[in-house]
Amino acid sequence: MSKLSKDTLMRLYPSVLEKDQLFNALGVDVAEALGEAFMNVKNANIYCRIADLDEGVLDILARDFNVSWYDFNFQLETKRRVIAAAFSVHRHLGTTGAMVTAVSAIWPNSAVEEWFDYGGDPYYFRVIVEANDENGEPIKFSQIDKTVQLYKNERSWLEGGSVILKISCNIVIETSKDGQKYHSIPCGVLPRVSTHGDISDGGILIGANVGENKYTSTPCGTPLGALM
Repeated sequence: MSKLSKDTLMRLYPSVLEKDQLFNALGVDVAEALGEAFMNVKNANIYCRIADLDEGVLDILARDFNVSWYDFNFQLETKRRVIAAAFSVHRHLGTTGAMVTAVSAIWPNSAVEEWFDYGGDPYYFRVIVEANDENGEPIKFSQIDKTVQLYKNERSWLEGGSVILKISCNIVIETSKDGQKYHSIPCGVLPRVSTHGDISDGGILIGANVGENKYTSTPCGTPLGALM
């Protein structure tokens, strides 16, 4: 689309009206108003400009789109992801995909495991949330539960206490080796086969053991004497 400006519109203005001072001034005012309106037309394209919209507009869209899992305290980029994901979530409401999309919009790289994936009871599932993604929101179990309950299938149930935090970390493994210098025996010097070594394939197996530490918390208001 070519740029619509005051100068462009005035070139289309009838020359007979340009000679009239009153009509010429009116034409200039109308051309300026139309040119300004044309420049603002792009602001009406809100659905395809979610990545560029102001935070206030995103808050309005959350109400218009009925995004129940939207939080006005979210970070700006989280709000953009939530609004962009709302269309897909509402379209696939009640499916595992809708839950994954909704949760991942707040905490990227999250996942949902069905009962048959981990050997649980039928119709149960658990949620795996990426805990250390810098683009995600702080972990709030109440927010996770609210998001899941809004968009899960009615016959599916969140496994009790089965919101799993996935934490990624880098493990550095250092290796070292010792060498031994030796001289090989020239062929034919001795009436025997030289067998200083051989070449073979092998692998390195690294195992990791993780133990569990069980603890109980003290209920709020417990008398000090009960703890002795």
